Amino acid sequence: MVPSRPVRHVGTILSLAPKNERAAEAVNDPANDHLRSFCPGIDGGVLNIGHVRSGRASSSGTLATLGRNGDVVLRGTSVSRIQCSFEIDPVSGYIVLEDCSSTWTTRVYGENATPFPRDREPRRVAVRPGQNEIIGMCGIDCRLFMFELVWYQGDAATMQRDLRARQHRRLEDNPRMAQTEDIRGTWENPDGHSIADWHVDTSRLAENIQYEDLGWVGRGAFGEVRKAREKYRGRYMAVKVLYLNPEEHSDAIFRRKNQLIQREVAALAKLNHPNIVNYIGMSDFDTDKPKIFMGLKAGSLCDLGSDLANQGSDWAGLRTDVLHHMLQALDHLAKHDILHRDVKPQNILYERLDNGYRFVLGDFGLCNMTMFADTLVLGTEYYMAPELQGGGPMHKVDIWSLFVTYLWMTDLWPFFDHEATMISRHHHNGPPTNREIVALVASLAEHKDLQHIREMAVLDPTLRASAADMLVKLFNGVGLATHSQDAQSTVLNRTAAAPA
Repeated sequence: MVPSRPVRHVGTILSLAPKNERAAEAVNDPANDHLRSFCPGIDGGVLNIGHVRSGRASSSGTLATLGRNGDVVLRGTSVSRIQCSFEIDPVSGYIVLEDCSSTWTTRVYGENATPFPRDREPRRVAVRPGQNEIIGMCGIDCRLFMFELVWYQGDAATMQRDLRARQHRRLEDNPRMAQTEDIRGTWENPDGHSIADWHVDTSRLAENIQYEDLGWVGRGAFGEVRKAREKYRGRYMAVKVLYLNPEEHSDAIFRRKNQLIQREVAALAKLNHPNIVNYIGMSDFDTDKPKIFMGLKAGSLCDLGSDLANQGSDWAGLRTDVLHHMLQALDHLAKHDILHRDVKPQNILYERLDNGYRFVLGDFGLCNMTMFADTLVLGTEYYMAPELQGGGPMHKVDIWSLFVTYLWMTDLWPFFDHEATMISRHHHNGPPTNREIVALVASLAEHKDLQHIREMAVLDPTLRASAADMLVKLFNGVGLATHSQDAQSTVLNRTAAAPA
């Protein structure tokens, strides 16, 4: 049979090249005509994946299903209705092969093949150039249908670029399935990323994740952060390893550290937002070295600031993006009655996009539900809201800290170094007191270059703007999660009369 296309569709992500007779029959099946094209060096053509909308309407992350009733039709009594599928992993953004058969009759082959895990559902393995390049299904040793995966991207960055482009491309409909477009697959949040970009799988709370350690990234107060790659799904992760050292502390301190860990895990598992670090899972929770797995980012604002300085640049073009992204994150926290309590440059992460940066709020070790906020005084002193020291309502502490973080990105704040810590040499009598810091922040809020955000540094937290207020005022409500109907009039009226 003559292939339907002389060349592959421009939206093709990968192709299936037949490795045996039954696979060749599937390539030439009339039900797959719309997927077939020529491919140089391959007799009989290939089936192209990526340019046609999947019939699996329940998942916007599905590239294609294979099976008796799949997007790619495979015929045979031993073939499941949906035998397997190619999925876009919602956290890493890479492609995985999922075995959907009830009898586990899908396998991967090749020089660097990684077998499907037998102890978890769903059964998934990463597929990419050089890894798991041959798939087999059904029959003896799962070799009834054998396909080789043909890739058109030379590296991971190119693949992710093509997958992002697919989100904005109008996909073809499967002629066998006259279905309307599933709007969940094309809805975009304000920064242009689909829901699939930032879905967080919170079902993996206690899973022992198998991963390859790729080295040390940084060290913090309670442990270190390491880079890793999950073996079966292929995604890159940041692993926060916490050293509790029970022999070095009293029982009370050890319990306190455990409480902070559980607080961070509970907060991350509850949240689902593109500007909040994505939680993947955890392991070793019952040991003195528990591990929390999160999405890997490029670095913190401190790292980015150092890079900008080395390039002879500054924050002028990025301050607004940092502010907008963090206001969205804080507004989402407010929706869930959560305070972060330690907003500062070290805890704001970034990742590079094709058109700029995305900034992400991380490190939730000090966060707590607002109902318990008055029981703790925690945070980093230079960024600490006045009410954390003097008492008062706590629900706006993160807004104050974000204002000070914004100051750090300007040349108006003389006492920070590039690591966002206070420089004591400016003070003959040592570092400034918290009262002096608060007074300086409040006075700087009156500077002409900060008039647009002065509401964030109002001393009285009941008069201070909320994240929702500032999103409405500065960004026309783009990214608003709390849907404050009267936010704009409220903030304008409140701050017009409020003393700084």
